[in-house]
Amino acid sequence: MVGCGMISKIKYSATLLIAVTTVSCTTLTQVQPNLQGSADSKWDGAIQQGDKVELTTTNGAVHKFKVSQFEQGIIKGGDQTINASDVTSVRKKLLSKGKTAAAVGGATVGGVVLFSLAAAATFAALGAGL
Repeated sequence: MVGCGMISKIKYSATLLIAVTTVSCTTLTQVQPNLQGSADSKWDGAIQQGDKVELTTTNGAVHKFKVSQFEQGIIKGGDQTINASDVTSVRKKLLSKGKTAAAVGGATVGGVVLFSLAAAATFAALGAGL
């Protein structure tokens, strides 16, 4: 019986470890506008199709979506269409090298710990005659 409880804890720990490492690798980064162009073109080059963005518009609304199209001063994503001239700030979801390194390191250490616990549970179960 001791072995079964330990295996349940190991499964829970493994699931938690996977969830943490997959979530923690991105960060929202503020994007600077191109101040040389017009209001419609100030985000040209800063926003690309496929970017996951958080846009704040002149009315204070925050829009979060994946950009499906950005051309002629119009930004589209999901069911939203926004004029680039109405956007006051842009934050893009980018891969964070530091967080990724920490996640990989944590996953490695976590994997070693989980393997050790699994081995200990197996030997305990064998020793108990289960």
